[in-house]
Amino acid sequence: MENLEESIGEEENYGIDQEYSDPETGEYFTDDSCDCILDRKITWLSLPRLCLERVFSFLPDRDRKTAALVCRQWHNVMRSPSLWRHHRFHFSGRISKFRKPDYSSTIAYVSHLGAYLERLEVTVCPPRKTQAALRLKGAITQLFSELIRVRAPLRSLAVMNLELDRSAWTSSLRASVVGCLISFLQRGSSKLNSICLSGMRNCIHQGLELLSALLHYETRFYPRCYISSLDLEAFFSGSVNVYLNSSVPDNLSQLQCLTDLRLSYSCLSDELLMALQQRHGGGRRKSSRDGNTLQTFLLHCCLKEPHQQHLNLDFGANNFDESLDEELLELVKVCERLVELSICAFLEIRTVARLLDMSLTQSSLKEIHVRICSFNEVAGEEEEALEEMLSSYLHLPPDLCFSAIIYPFE
Repeated sequence: MENLEESIGEEENYGIDQEYSDPETGEYFTDDSCDCILDRKITWLSLPRLCLERVFSFLPDRDRKTAALVCRQWHNVMRSPSLWRHHRFHFSGRISKFRKPDYSSTIAYVSHLGAYLERLEVTVCPPRKTQAALRLKGAITQLFSELIRVRAPLRSLAVMNLELDRSAWTSSLRASVVGCLISFLQRGSSKLNSICLSGMRNCIHQGLELLSALLHYETRFYPRCYISSLDLEAFFSGSVNVYLNSSVPDNLSQLQCLTDLRLSYSCLSDELLMALQQRHGGGRRKSSRDGNTLQTFLLHCCLKEPHQQHLNLDFGANNFDESLDEELLELVKVCERLVELSICAFLEIRTVARLLDMSLTQSSLKEIHVRICSFNEVAGEEEEALEEMLSSYLHLPPDLCFSAIIYPFE
């Protein structure tokens, strides 16, 4: 009888304070927590489509596939083009026993969703062996062939860190990769306005071929489309003295709609700066291209690249309320190929002495012309201080052309 009452009591309490366990985590939760979880699910299912798209945009591909299986609504949201307009791929060229090659999923992705792609970024792990380079060449060729087939509406394309100057890339493999990119520019997207080919490290001949293809691309699609952003950092091999080749400034100056340009220091030359200045001041097609001018010009400097350009620095500043002496001296110090230096600014007298000391150790510096700005009421005192300082530098190198004066500022 007592056993029967106990069993009835258990049946009466069942469903009131009953606890359940999650088979995966082993955690226990009550009916109240079950209702809370159910409310959360209902809340997620009732979210507007725009909110779901925003949330799903932060999910990696694997989680997106899982989310698409939750319900019909999420499946439909996952087919929204806005979720597939930007993607990054990474190619290594290595073979793994435990998973498919990294490029196989890439080709499948482009085949099914390439029609939505607007921004594509391909990062390459530079190969150490020819076999890996061969696989990378095949992957890149298949990728761009598929992009052409599906007519991907790309607006931004980035192919980074190919490093074609490595010994793993044979001459035929290099030519195939460059030819693949040129073919894409000729037959692929007609909406590109941003291109990044950083770390490609071409020889001068193949680099000029690609630059020519970029120019023909813009000429063919203007005014419907033109290149506004171009990243060519380490585009040429570090052993190439690009600044000696006049074709590089010629090609870049004809990209009349560039607003952002990034180059390696080895490309810097007087011809390049003059070409960009003429273009900025009003090229032959400026009026027809809405007056687009270069807004950002970045130079990347690497110690492994040749720094043989001769530099002339003309420094002028109206800095009466701010000291620039240390910054100026540091700039002169790092410019190892500086030949001519002209300064007009508010400086301390001892800064001139430190510049002369630098000229004794920096053999490339052949001309120094300094105008120290000064207010009229103290100009006489500074002239005397300057003469006294210069009296200790009577034996300057004969090939150094030097002058320093006090310039009254009104």
